[in-house]
Amino acid sequence: MEKIEVPNYVFNDLNSLRDSGIVNMFLYTEVCQYVGSKTEEWIRDDLERYGHCILFGIVPENSVNV
Repeated sequence: MEKIEVPNYVFNDLNSLRDSGIVNMFLYTEVCQYVGSKTEEWIRDDLERYGHCILFGIVPENSVNV
């Protein structure tokens, strides 16, 4: 399966958190404590989608080519 396309704010929050290594990304309740409120809402709206993001990776919806 290909990487999951997510809103830029979700990509930024989750990517930063994953890179920090301070939380197990499979523990969504802990992840929600570290991300912004919009990202938390996005995660809680569809936990299955969030799980796919963790398993397959994410890309931002609007990437900028330089």
